[in-house]
Amino acid sequence: MTGSLEGAGYYSAYGLLIYSEVALSHFGSAKPGQPDVVVRIDSVPPNLPTPKRVSNHWQAAPDDFLLSVPNKCRFRVMGGNEILVEYLDDEDVTVYIVSSVWTALLQQRGFLTLHASTVMSSNGAVLILGHSGAGKSTLAAALTFQGLDFLTDDVAAVRIGTGGRLEVMPGYPCLRLSGNAFEQLELSTESVHTRDGIEKYLLPVKNLTMDPQPISRAYILSKAHSAIPDFAKLKPAEVLEKLLRFTHRRRYMEAFGVSKMQFQSLTAFSREVPTAVLRRYPMNVAPKNLASLIRKHLDNEFQNHVHSSHPANCGAVNAEPESA
Repeated sequence: MTGSLEGAGYYSAYGLLIYSEVALSHFGSAKPGQPDVVVRIDSVPPNLPTPKRVSNHWQAAPDDFLLSVPNKCRFRVMGGNEILVEYLDDEDVTVYIVSSVWTALLQQRGFLTLHASTVMSSNGAVLILGHSGAGKSTLAAALTFQGLDFLTDDVAAVRIGTGGRLEVMPGYPCLRLSGNAFEQLELSTESVHTRDGIEKYLLPVKNLTMDPQPISRAYILSKAHSAIPDFAKLKPAEVLEKLLRFTHRRRYMEAFGVSKMQFQSLTAFSREVPTAVLRRYPMNVAPKNLASLIRKHLDNEFQNHVHSSHPANCGAVNAEPESA
C-alpha cells in the first residue's frame, strides 16, 4: 500500500465537511470541524463479504460499496460517511473519488445523483443533463462566463429540502473540460491542471454558490440534424423516463436499494420541474451562442409563467406548445 498524508486536511463539497488523508484537489478547502465524511488511506479487501450485486470492477450491498481499478487502487464506501482508499500503485486517485466513489457515497446518504451540470439563474438552479461528452460542462462554463453562478459539474446531488421543495447541493469549484472544449470557449490550457493520460483539464470557477438551491428548470442535451437549435417541452411521464436514464451510476443505486428519499425526489422532479430537450447539431453552434439561447429561453419561460399567474388570466385556458 502506497500513498502519503501530504494532502491531509479539510475540504467541502456537496454541502459536506470532509476530512481526507488524500489530497482532494477538485474540492474546496474548509476550516476544521466535525466532519460529515472521513477519507482514510487503509487496506481494502478485494471482495465485499455479502455483495448484493457484482460487476466487473465494483460490488455493492446496502450501505457498502467497493470499487477496484486493476493494479492501481481500491476504494470502499461505507454508510455514507467513510471512504477507504488503498493504493496498489502510485496513482492520482482523485479522479475516481470525485466521480464513481463520491456518487456511491451520495446515494448512500439518500441523494438522487443526476448526470448534470448546474448553474444558477435569477429564479433558481438550472440543470443541464446529458450523456458523457454531450457538452454539459462546456455549456455550464459558457453560462458562467455570461454571469450565471456555478453550482455543479457532471454530477448533481438532488434532494427534497426542509421546506418540501426540490434543491440541488453545491458541488466543487472547478469544471473538468476537454482540450476541444477549451478551444470552443476560446481559452488556453497552459495554466490549468491535467491528469496524465487523459485529456481533461480543470477550469477553476470563482462564482460558486455555496448554499443548496431550489431547482427551477432543466434542459436535456440531445443531438439533432437540424442546423437551428430548438426546445421541446416534456410531459411529466417523459421527464421521469429521462431522469432514470440520466441517473449517474444508476446500477449502484439499484444495488443499494432505491430509498424513499430518492424515489420522492424522482417523482417530485418529474411533476414540478419544467424540463425541455434542447435539440442541436453539436458542432454547429458555439457554446457562447448556445448559452445565449438558453438564457433567452429562460427569460421567456419566466415571463410566460408570470403572465399566466396574473389574476386577470386565472380563468383562461391556454394550450401549452410542445416546443418554444
